[in-house]
Amino acid sequence: MGLKPVSAHAQRAAALPPRRILFVTSTLLDFGGAEKQLVGLASGLAERGHEVTVYTLTDKVSRATELQAAGVRVVVGQKRRKLDLRLVREMRAFVRQFRPDVVQGFLFDGNVYAALAGAGIAPAVLASERSHNYQLNARQRLAHGLVRRLVVGVVANSFAGKDFAEKLYRLSADRVEVVWNGITVSGARCDPSARALAQQFFGRTDVKVACLVGNIKPEKDYLLALDVAASLVRLDASWRVLFIGDQLSTVRDAAADTSDYKSKVLARFEALELAHKVVFAGLRKDAATLLGQSDVLFVTSRNEGFPNAVLEAMSLGIPVVSTEFSDIRRILPMPWQVPERRDPGLIAETILRAAQARELLSAAQLQWVQRNATWEHALNALEGVHRKFLARGRARQEVAGVRQLGRRR
Repeated sequence: MGLKPVSAHAQRAAALPPRRILFVTSTLLDFGGAEKQLVGLASGLAERGHEVTVYTLTDKVSRATELQAAGVRVVVGQKRRKLDLRLVREMRAFVRQFRPDVVQGFLFDGNVYAALAGAGIAPAVLASERSHNYQLNARQRLAHGLVRRLVVGVVANSFAGKDFAEKLYRLSADRVEVVWNGITVSGARCDPSARALAQQFFGRTDVKVACLVGNIKPEKDYLLALDVAASLVRLDASWRVLFIGDQLSTVRDAAADTSDYKSKVLARFEALELAHKVVFAGLRKDAATLLGQSDVLFVTSRNEGFPNAVLEAMSLGIPVVSTEFSDIRRILPMPWQVPERRDPGLIAETILRAAQARELLSAAQLQWVQRNATWEHALNALEGVHRKFLARGRARQEVAGVRQLGRRR
């Protein structure tokens, strides 16, 4: 990551004793916003002198080498069922050996297993909230009900997620803290004028490209995204649309279409006759490079946490247009970047406006990232949250110890 503490941080770090921190997560894959943030936070904390371990619940750990290179220990577990009591016992034994000050879960399964592994042992057991306004299924509600009282606090990556977590965990506002996502700001700016992206996917260099990043699922509202694409190319025939993050098959069979929603998206794509004007690039390791060569990033999400693709586009100088969700109005500097309605024609018009205002938006967006969402900001905030909940957890342990001593007497 190449994090270099500034002098002010060096002074703070001198007064802040290193801690043992255990993160628990479902996976450590190359793709996925939560995994990307976990790798960045764990690596950054290790660089700051903390002893950090990441415990995974499956052997899907393609980013483990990256963490180990940053001085982070990786322990690979393998849960064989939704609630694997064998794995819980193994994790509790590890927690007793490692003696972490803070245990923090990432993603739903990570939150459940972190609570079960750390309860009664670690002073501070935390959950993470990375989205909002979603529904738990029956099995998830049962698991959540079992563990929600075991956490001392929750770390959300958005204010919308904070509000949601307060209700989900039935916690007071002071027990849910917000740590916005972080990103490396290199200063390099991508220039779509080279038109490599247009040539690669559309075979032409005389077209502009609007890009959307995300899996094909209802939360991303790909149906609206396709309608926006159709409106955009109607308004200006020189535009094309690239979807990155999932593959839409053009073959209707059980193997190709893995969900009813993807089938609906395929049907809409075919009905709009967008072939050759809209391309589904699938899951790409070079997603950030492709994003940086686009003219505009647009987002049609209904709900999610802090949008990593938006943050990446802002750091690369790519104008962003988004529907309203989560903290997006706190993030994008110009109010008009978030259209008032989920109307495809209005969103398409806003994409054209954003492309024309590229220089203005690029500067304003980058300034926001530098002030709010660098790794330095994220790490400082998380250290503060850990410090707060560690103090609270230790106080709670002391009270419990006094009560137990009184009962013995």
